[in-house]
Amino acid sequence: MFWLLSTLQRIRQLFSPMMEAWSTFLQFLSELFSFLIIRTYDTVKYLFHQGFRDGRKRIPPLQIPYLSYSATKLAKMIRERKLTSEELVRAVIMRIREVEPLLNAVVDERFDGALHDAVKADEELAFYENMEELERTKPFLGVPFTVKDCISVEGLLAEIGSEVRKGYRAENNAVSVTRMIEAGGIPLAISNVPEMCLWIESSNRLHGRTNNPHDLHRTTGGSSGGEGALVSSCASVWGIGSDIAGSIRLPSAWCGIFGHKPSPGHHSREGLLPAQGQDIKSEIGVIGPMARSVEDLVAMVKILANNPESLHLDCPVDLGSLRYFFCDHEGTSYISAVQPEVRKQVHRVVNFLKDQYNVEVQPLMEPEKMYQAPNYWFSFLTSKGFPELKTGFDPERTWDPLIELVKHVGGFSYRTINAITISLLDEMHRSDADKCKELEAEFQEYKRTVNELLGNDGILILPSSVTVAPFHHGTLCQPGLYFGLAGLINVLQLPSTVVPMGVDAHGQPLSVQIIAGYGQDRLTLALAQALEDKFGGYIPPWKTFT
Repeated sequence: MFWLLSTLQRIRQLFSPMMEAWSTFLQFLSELFSFLIIRTYDTVKYLFHQGFRDGRKRIPPLQIPYLSYSATKLAKMIRERKLTSEELVRAVIMRIREVEPLLNAVVDERFDGALHDAVKADEELAFYENMEELERTKPFLGVPFTVKDCISVEGLLAEIGSEVRKGYRAENNAVSVTRMIEAGGIPLAISNVPEMCLWIESSNRLHGRTNNPHDLHRTTGGSSGGEGALVSSCASVWGIGSDIAGSIRLPSAWCGIFGHKPSPGHHSREGLLPAQGQDIKSEIGVIGPMARSVEDLVAMVKILANNPESLHLDCPVDLGSLRYFFCDHEGTSYISAVQPEVRKQVHRVVNFLKDQYNVEVQPLMEPEKMYQAPNYWFSFLTSKGFPELKTGFDPERTWDPLIELVKHVGGFSYRTINAITISLLDEMHRSDADKCKELEAEFQEYKRTVNELLGNDGILILPSSVTVAPFHHGTLCQPGLYFGLAGLINVLQLPSTVVPMGVDAHGQPLSVQIIAGYGQDRLTLALAQALEDKFGGYIPPWKTFT
């Protein structure tokens, strides 16, 4: 027996280098395939659309300049009686009607109700003499906002892009909407999402596809893509989104606005749809702000928070005393799919920190762990006992994603290709229980490492995604790569802020995401403010056409 064990050990040692070489080769092929398929699709679509660009309808510039102002500035103008709430609401409604035929971002609206609320806000303001008290109790009196179609707004549709929920209407406001109303805000409309919010492009059979205001041939991202399009095109002052795998940050990055994924547990999810698996979703999914300025992100985080004081958002942050880390790729070992211009933005931030604050910015240790981000995300859901994703699309009916894929090719499926794809990916990860357990154990160790690294004074700078906004359907090429860098932060349960950093040669928004330790939202928001001041932040879509 001893002889047999010794022989097996020697055979293992003999073949070990070969197995390692084979594993390395497979890793190289995987990275090469990802790089080629993303670049090929992007190049082909770009060349195809190039001839149609000049004849394509574009987002028109603003006729009313104040529509590009921050919610904070507009609220101040209303308090100072330089602008009425009714004027502002009418102007936003006009802008929505102007751009909606191009964007297809609005699912349902309450324009008449909003105008009624605006008149009441103006009447209420007329009786106020103490403006300081008004600013404290109702800081955004008369300022309209929009909401993603998975966050309940009383009386408006609550379909989440699903034919199964067609015609459903919300009976009550979500807690987040109620808090915005209590702060003086006026709900105006709800915006488009992918089916059941489970994809990174905002398209569904009920309401169609939402287009990116910077290039109508490109996606807005998802699942808060409708909000991204409205805020970017100044058809919304600011909006409420939700984020379970980059759903706030990808649309913000691809539409050129600011977005913040708060630390989980600090904001109520009551009224967030669908109800399936909410106890597990609460660990990684959050409600958060999307806006054209950092000051508005901070303001909405305060409004939505269960206990704003616990986040210490008003405490000054000394950016020069923090520790900084960065990584400019998705964790590959040989060939990165991250576009060079996207990587460059990370280094612009690194150089800014070195020059402005004289700090050391260290490369992230073990970046290859990030390549497993999509696997970590799926294994997290599986390990927590989250129901199969396909049941979320239709809880009353069982269906096979593979059969639906065949039916879709033949034009007989009522499922979107996005729903089929995410369900197939979920089933694939669930099929190997041992592998899921192995991945979850590996992830928990990685999570401990990252938490120890960041602590309460560390900041990590990453790309928001591997590319600028892809052309429509482009995310189907390699979905894991597109949401991996953002989704990883969800399962790590960390706060993250997306900051626009200008546009590339084709007029597409560039960005970075800033991550800090749990509960340290003020650090990411403070650096975001410094970057907005330095690099300019939001750029209107009509100024980026090439």
